[in-house]
Parts: sequence; C-alpha cells; structure tokens
Amino acid sequence: MNNKSPVVAIIDVGSNTIKLLIAREGNPLDVIEDKTCQTRIIQRADNTDRQLARKSIESASESINELVQRAKKYTPHHITIVATSAVRDAENQSYLKKRVLESTGYQLQVLSGEEEALLISQGVLQDPALVNFCSFYLLDLGGGSLELIDYFNGSINQLVSMPAGAIRITNNFLENRNSNLNEPVAERIKHFIHEEIKTSGFTLINKEQPLVVTSGSLAVTKNLILKQKPEFNNQPSKIPVKMLRTLYTEISALNITQRLKLSGIPASHADILPIALLIILFIADEIDADLIFHTKFNLRYGLATKFLSEIIEDS
Repeated sequence: MNNKSPVVAIIDVGSNTIKLLIAREGNPLDVIEDKTCQTRIIQRADNTDRQLARKSIESASESINELVQRAKKYTPHHITIVATSAVRDAENQSYLKKRVLESTGYQLQVLSGEEEALLISQGVLQDPALVNFCSFYLLDLGGGSLELIDYFNGSINQLVSMPAGAIRITNNFLENRNSNLNEPVAERIKHFIHEEIKTSGFTLINKEQPLVVTSGSLAVTKNLILKQKPEFNNQPSKIPVKMLRTLYTEISALNITQRLKLSGIPASHADILPIALLIILFIADEIDADLIFHTKFNLRYGLATKFLSEIIEDS
C-alpha cells in the first residue's frame, strides 16, 4: 500500500459513543486508526423537551476535539464530523454544532435517517467476508436509532431508519435501568419493535435470508463469547443465534451491578446490552435465521469509501 495515498478521517457522533476512523484507499479500506470515546451524548433519549444536556454537549465537544487533533497528525485530505439519531432529534442541536465549530474549526453535519442508512449499507458492502452475498438483511443498531436494509440481488430493495435504538428503548421501557430485564417487559419491547417495523412499511418476508448486523453491542457480546469459548475465534464473523440466545438469557437475568462484574462489559453498554440483544434476536426470529453475521464495516467505512472515491475521481 502506498503510504502517500490520500488519507481521510471520519468522526461519528453517535448516541452512546463517538468514534474516529482514519483510513486510506484499499480493498478493503486500509485502516490506519480506529478509536472510540465512551461519551454518551444523552442520558435519556426520550426527554420531553428534546434537549441535549449542556454537560453532554460540552463532553461531546471535548471528545470530538480530541479525535480531531488525533486525526490531524496524519494530515488527512478530509476530516468529516457527522452526527446521527441523538443529535438529529435534539431541538438544541444548533448549540452542539456551534460548540464543535468553536472547539475544532470543523462543521458538524447531521445526517438524516435515510442518509445514515445508505452510508451504513455502503460501508457494509466493503466487508470482504460478505463479497459473495447477493442478498441479505442488514441491521444497524445504535443507541438512538435502528436501521434496517434489505439488500436483494445486488441492490437495495428496502431501507428504513426508526427511532428504536437500544438507549431509547431502555429509557422508554425500563422504569429502573439498574434492574434486570424481566419477561413481561421483554414482550412489550418486542411488540413495540414489531409495530414500528409494521408502521414503517418494511417487510421481512424473505425467510432465511442472511442477517448481517453492525452494532457496538454485538461487538461487546462477541468479546463476551470469546472469553467463554476461545475456540469461537475460528469463526470471527459468524455468531449462532442459539449461542446469542443463551447469552441473552444469562445477561438479562442480571442487574447492572452484576453485569459490570463480568469481564468484557464496559460501563457504556452495561445498561443497554440485554435490550440490544433482545432487538437483534427479535429480527433474527422474524426471518428464521440460525446465524448472525457480524461486521465492523459501518457508517464510517461508508463515508470513508465515498470521500476516497471522490478524491480519486478528482485527481
């Protein structure tokens, strides 16, 4: 790989974390650095006034600036900062934009739900493990939103972004977020997700079509599985639904204090992990999936691919 080839830096301001990807052209992308700041921009995604807390905005601005300064060391052609569901839904998003511009000198772009889903799909298609997949369902589960994409015969057939991320669901359905996730609440959540999908018009009719998932919660889950079953590392991108269901049963029975004692669960995911697994398993059950294909190729990869392609076209 030519180390003089153009470099781009993408900062993704999500509901639960803020992430940096620095990459140059490659097949797949040549990733120079991939870093995550555990900065939850909202404590409650369902605030009645739909306001981001001032403290959260300042913390986010500091984290974004830290990542911008880190990216500048590589003299990137582009530094792009984007925000998704949490900021998209906030009435005071203009204040966060102002603080980011003041602290970094860069504009913060707020993506629409459709833009987010399209960029996620472009990122996932860079995954070499999926090169032979002509058709699959893609689920991207974040803190604030849930994206579903039906990739059928080499093109996008359906695409939807719903305000049904793991933090949002946790806030709306758990009266005590420190408690375990009991069955009655789990059933209410599954009914809610069913109705959200139905209302969106998205259909899950292609039974046994592969299910590809990109989610920080699933990455945490995979690390938990590896600690229990080191031999699982031989299948890094495939997770049996049966194995995921067993782990969900174990995790959902624990309160947050007990979860934090488990090696491999960061504080940023301890409260939302059971609900994230519940949502993923619900979609898997809807299409009778036996396997889930986990991918790290996500929104940032989609944006990096887009900008690198534009640079090459202009050169």
